Amino acid sequence: MRIEIQASGLNLTTAETIAFREHARRRIEVAFERIQYRVTSVGVYLKEINGLRGGDGKRCVLRVEVSGAPTAVVRGRHGDLVALVDRLAQTAARSLLNRVKRGPDKATLRATPRATLRGVDGASTNASASTE
Repeated sequence: MRIEIQASGLNLTTAETIAFREHARRRIEVAFERIQYRVTSVGVYLKEINGLRGGDGKRCVLRVEVSGAPTAVVRGRHGDLVALVDRLAQTAARSLLNRVKRGPDKATLRATPRATLRGVDGASTNASASTE
């Protein structure tokens, strides 16, 4: 699983940036631990939304690419970066885990080529094997 973290407009020292990146990586790895075999990449995009006006509003977009399923995007706002990333990682992981438990969605099945749904001889792969 590839994890990409990008920040824009945040006033953090180098030490704070390094500590935050390590925390975010660790939190994402723990949150997606149960479905890491399906997750190909996670993008964390952070931005200061108040700018020069002051305040502590921060926005985060968490984008999770999953093999065999549509990309999941979770957005949120909060003053505390750590709490924001923790909450969004947990929300995205829970959502994807439920999606994986339900099985493939109809859009994914429609996009799958028919040849992979049928065996070489044209018989359905879901058919029970007969003994002769």
